[in-house]
Amino acid sequence: MKKIYSFLSLFIIALLGFSQSIGIYNKSGVSIIDDTITINHQLDTVNPLPYIEEKDFADVVNESSGTMEIKVARHEVQIIQGTSDYLCWGATCFAAQNAGTNPVWFPDDKSVVNAGDTAGKAFGTYPLQVYFVPNNNVGTVVYRYEFYDANNPSNSSSVYIKYNIEYLPAFGLFDQFGNSLIDETLTFWVPLDTVNPLPYYEYKDFVSIVNQSGTSKTIKVARHEESIIQGTSDYLCWGATCFAAQTAGSNPVWLPNDELVVQSGDTAGKAPGTYNLQIYFVANNKVGEAVYRYEFYDANNAQESSSIKIKHSITYLSSNHEIKNQGFEFSLFPNPASTHSFVKLDGNLEGYDLEILVHNILGQEQDRITVQNYQERIKLNHEDLKPGVYFVSVVNNGEYIDSKRLVVR
Repeated sequence: MKKIYSFLSLFIIALLGFSQSIGIYNKSGVSIIDDTITINHQLDTVNPLPYIEEKDFADVVNESSGTMEIKVARHEVQIIQGTSDYLCWGATCFAAQNAGTNPVWFPDDKSVVNAGDTAGKAFGTYPLQVYFVPNNNVGTVVYRYEFYDANNPSNSSSVYIKYNIEYLPAFGLFDQFGNSLIDETLTFWVPLDTVNPLPYYEYKDFVSIVNQSGTSKTIKVARHEESIIQGTSDYLCWGATCFAAQTAGSNPVWLPNDELVVQSGDTAGKAPGTYNLQIYFVANNKVGEAVYRYEFYDANNAQESSSIKIKHSITYLSSNHEIKNQGFEFSLFPNPASTHSFVKLDGNLEGYDLEILVHNILGQEQDRITVQNYQERIKLNHEDLKPGVYFVSVVNNGEYIDSKRLVVR
């Protein structure tokens, strides 16, 4: 019996000795002990950042019943040669460590934390702040940060940081507010009027193509059909040329024979006599959805490329004509707008089931408002919208009547 009690006593003491009393939490209060925080970074070799900084990503909490002196150890799990890292902890920001020279680094400072408190809250002290210096190198780096009791190192908790470093694409694609459009799909809605059809639908100035490489580039464009509407056609302008229309299905991968020489840091189509991408869609009274991918590539290295997709959503139903024959008019103001804008509806709207829809340029619905009978002026609030381009549409019983482009600043 004494042996059993002795064994239990030793087991309990062992549990107490190895119990974790250092908590690590994210800003939402969720434990991140032994979790990996992944940081993706695109390396701009033309205007590189001196370092990648991460701070306030982890709260280190003394969960014991007494004051604790907490130290940190940085373990290299995976490195990129030629890079370095450093950190701030306690009252000190330490010098950078070159990758591979100090696999297990023990910065010589500590944070004195009272029971229940968080490290770095005392005046003149830092929570963990980490810095990674790529030095124009790419790859994956993993560090483990271990927080331990200076008086009982077995009492410790860890969190991992992974850096995925890749080169910035040679060609950046941006909207007018600087948001990246690479691999995004922009949706353009068109309510087709077959009584008074437009000869084509024109889209220009919706994307800026920027040479983000460190050298001059000769940029060409390829238009890929991803889905088509039979009987329609499309054409484009690029370089110094506006090209002839291509009938849907006749040229699935179209390589217009022109190019733009763009210097490092410059935008395509800014030189006199040249076009940025301008696209045209000819519906020919057809409805449906057509998706085209526009790929911008280096004429001397086609592997360097960036793409954007355009979806043409063409709808028509005869009831739309009925509304328009009632003298329907749709205006949107102010435009551009900041906090709000107004939709003004004119005409005999009695008996129609109207809604106002707001979509972003990716086709995601942002707002939906039901129009009450005789309501001619509808306020749209934009407080929750990011700066960018949106589409405001009037819909009757689910059928698009008209759409207008809205710019939110």
